[in-house]
This record gives sequence, structure tokens and C-alpha cells, in this order.
Amino acid sequence: HRIITEADGEYYVNQRYHFRGAFSDQHVVKSYITKVKQVYREVKAADIGLMYRMLPYVHMETNALCDNPFEKNPQKIRWFSRKELAEAIGVNPATLGRRLPKMTFGDEYVIARIKVGGSERYTFNPNVFYRRNTKPDDTLVAMFNVNKT
Repeated sequence: HRIITEADGEYYVNQRYHFRGAFSDQHVVKSYITKVKQVYREVKAADIGLMYRMLPYVHMETNALCDNPFEKNPQKIRWFSRKELAEAIGVNPATLGRRLPKMTFGDEYVIARIKVGGSERYTFNPNVFYRRNTKPDDTLVAMFNVNKT
């Protein structure tokens, strides 16, 4: 995918995937430059590549990682399981399971794993990546309000 490239010991994100400025395309996922810079300093380059490969699957309203990111009815969102997410981004499910808990910056996790009954789901931290051009929902923000131990 050539999302992350390395030159002279420094890593760069392909401008096709990360740019500044206004946008009106619903396929664009907003990132917060300050947070992304912090992520670059604190997260392995390979993990940043994984994060960027997940962006096309970020749901427009909920930040869920899913198969139908533009579905308007929340009851019809097809959330990814770990296996499905791994297949979508081209990695082994075990690798994804090991890497996700380590994707942190400061005291925040980049991705939340949500367990509902026997089902696992994933969502992006809206302080890092968010599709909407509005303030993130308070519940979504609160989900990431945890202290790492």
C-alpha cells in the first residue's frame, strides 16, 4: 500500500492518505494533527501502517470499524470481528490481537476493543481519527477515558 515510507531513517505518510485542509468527501477520515504527531512519536511505524489501513472501515457516525462504514441505520452496522478486521487489512488475526492493545499514545488507546456478550467489536479513538466534521459524541469520547496501568 506504500502508506508509510522510510527515507534516511525518517518515516513519512503517503500524502494520498494524509493531508491538511478542508474536505467535503465522505470517504475522508479527519485526523487531529497534534494527536497524530504524538502517535508518530510513540507508536511503531508498522502499527501506524495498520491504523491507516483501517481508516476506510471507520463508520461515518460511530467510529466503529465495520464492513459498511456509510450505513445510516445503527442497527444495520456490520461490525468487524478480529478475524474479519484482520482479513480486511491483510494481517493475521493473532498479530492484530497482539498489536491493538499496544497502540497507545500518552495515556490514551488508539482503538477500543468492545465486548458485548461473546462478541468483540472495535472502534477508533475520536481524538485521533474521526469522519464527521462535528464534535465527537460524548459517549464515544468517554469510552477512551481510561488510565493505562
